[in-house]
Amino acid sequence: MFKEFQNRIDRFSNTVYYEPMAEKEIIDFEEKIGKRLNSVYRLFLSTFGLVQDILDKINTSQESILEDVDYLKNKLPDYFPIFVDIDEVDTIYLMSTSNLESEMVYKVIDDNEKLGEIQPFKTLTELLSISIKEIENEEIERCPNSEKVNCFEYSFESEFYKYFIETFQAEGLRQLSEWHPKYYPDNVFGDEIAEFSFKGRSFQMERNEDKTEYRIEFDEPILTIKEESVADNMDILLNIKMIKHKKEVIKLIET
Repeated sequence: MFKEFQNRIDRFSNTVYYEPMAEKEIIDFEEKIGKRLNSVYRLFLSTFGLVQDILDKINTSQESILEDVDYLKNKLPDYFPIFVDIDEVDTIYLMSTSNLESEMVYKVIDDNEKLGEIQPFKTLTELLSISIKEIENEEIERCPNSEKVNCFEYSFESEFYKYFIETFQAEGLRQLSEWHPKYYPDNVFGDEIAEFSFKGRSFQMERNEDKTEYRIEFDEPILTIKEESVADNMDILLNIKMIKHKKEVIKLIET
């Protein structure tokens, strides 16, 4: 169904990015949501995935979608939110989960948590067609994929920080500088930072004044191969060693 669209954007592979989802990933996603996804949306995910910059009416973050699902579960139980537009008036775009074969994307205004009337918007195919025509006609100047990054943030409480350092030092983590005030010389108190390196990537670690919370943030090019991904290496170690942490990811940032 979407193969034609895929073929049409092949020649724009340097500026258009997408990560198709495997069937297992889609099933895992459905399990997190707690409902079966619309079949057309499932096909979109298997063809282009969540992480894509072809269609701007689709959310690229599982975390954001899960928050939207939780918000709507009692208000609109027969719909699934695919995007929330907050530019002017909050508008939620939805697909049906009661009619799993429907291609229609609906929209509803969310005015201070009071939902308006659900209205048909366009089909998912129509939205894709519009976006791909814009790409083909070069109506929008696009950022090269080589200049797009994913931003990763990991945070730990102090009780897990020592365990993190011991574990990662054995795998090549190095501290490159002493801890020093983040805002020095303007403010010698408050948060502190230190430089570290891991798997060939340098980054800053930040800790609060009480030394109870630690945070790492770094960017990684989206074209990084899995074997060389610092984030993937971190995830594997953190999970194997069961180091309690929080992780946030913002994908497809144009630098």
